[in-house]
Amino acid sequence: MEERQRLYRPLVVDGGHRLAAKPALLRPEDEAVVDTANVEFAWSDVGAATYQLRVDGMVYTSAATSTTQALADGIHSWRCKHRTKMVRSAATPHHAR
Repeated sequence: MEERQRLYRPLVVDGGHRLAAKPALLRPEDEAVVDTANVEFAWSDVGAATYQLRVDGMVYTSAATSTTQALADGIHSWRCKHRTKMVRSAATPHHAR
């Protein structure tokens, strides 16, 4: 049987939007105890189009590097990842409290 040449080769054009860095979680610090229900979450800017914040499984999308969420008393966890049109970062590790 005759071997066929590959007619198509995979190619990805991302417009230079690849972001390798994960956003660093800035506030609140790991195991922080806060005395307000309105908690500010902040992470480092890695030049992403948007960021996806997860707090206790709820997802919030923002173009900014911080947001304030109202939380009930208790222990909470959060993480953040960036999003571009083509690439998503791996999620940051969870922070607790």
